[in-house]
Amino acid sequence: MRHRRLLAAGAALDLLAVLACLVLPLYSGDGSGGPGSATLLAVNGPGALLPLGLLLGLGLLAWAAPWRMLRLLAVLLHGVLTVLALLSIGVFFLPAAAVLALGGFRELTAPTAPRVTAPA
Repeated sequence: MRHRRLLAAGAALDLLAVLACLVLPLYSGDGSGGPGSATLLAVNGPGALLPLGLLLGLGLLAWAAPWRMLRLLAVLLHGVLTVLALLSIGVFFLPAAAVLALGGFRELTAPTAPRVTAPA
């Protein structure tokens, strides 16, 4: 079950990345040409919550999904979205993607539990 702890750590790193994207000033200037700095939400508006929520949701799904294939699919989609967003917010999600990928790899190589059948 060590892979589940890695997936939980990846989901926690996702949460930290979302908080960093919402709080840290990622843009120089305030959009009006003056000095200052602005957050992702201030510059892009509520539409910025969609990619953040999607990446966080995939991280949580990779950790909490009851089916192995769904967890692995969430890890794969999270990695693809992180690469697509690499020039903007994806940099913040690289640690989470790496830990999720490690957890997914460990899950792939872990033995599956034998199915228990009811006695006839």
